[in-house]
Amino acid sequence: MADFVMQWSQVAPSPSRLSSLSILSFIVCLGAFEGLLFWYWVDLKLGQVLLYGAGLAIPTVFTGKAALSNIGNHRLGRK
Repeated sequence: MADFVMQWSQVAPSPSRLSSLSILSFIVCLGAFEGLLFWYWVDLKLGQVLLYGAGLAIPTVFTGKAALSNIGNHRLGRK
């Protein structure tokens, strides 16, 4: 197990751009979807999940586009 952890640490990407606001907001939106799925597992009905998921999809799309744009600009050397 220790060997696996050591090898994984060598190939795992470093989260150096995680502190960017656009990337962090996208991760928060993805976490909200995970929370919604957990809430569905515990209490919600399918119709409620679809309604709340549609509401969460809108900010997730825009924050995801901003995060990908931020990463692309960083890779191309723009900022």
